[in-house]
Amino acid sequence: MNLVECPEFQAWVLYGCRNISDKDLPHRTALTNLIYEGYLKDHEQTRKDLQMALGRVSFTSDIWSDPKLTPFMALTAHLCARNEAGHLEITQRLLVFCLVEDSHDGENLGQMMYDIIKETSDWCDSQGCIPVIYG
Repeated sequence: MNLVECPEFQAWVLYGCRNISDKDLPHRTALTNLIYEGYLKDHEQTRKDLQMALGRVSFTSDIWSDPKLTPFMALTAHLCARNEAGHLEITQRLLVFCLVEDSHDGENLGQMMYDIIKETSDWCDSQGCIPVIYG
């Protein structure tokens, strides 16, 4: 059973928030839709940020394993752009947080990063994002 539909969880939420009723609690599909809408909004903002980048975009990566030794990778883009007020702003955007499939040796990780950066470069115009791709 989904947590938000669990009667004990609903009772706990209602106990802690006296000013709401059962009808105010979101259904799991409503939460799924809200999360997906947030993802789409953030994805579009990332695209815009990369298109508006001034100069080159730098990338950093972090790779680690959980207690069960399952490997994960995050890849972040760092860039400089003008904000809505026209001021220069240094910002970063998380491009991916993913499970590392197969071996997490240099060749596999390098290919994963290359594929992500290659896809990201398709979002950018010739004036903005200029990722350096070695291959």
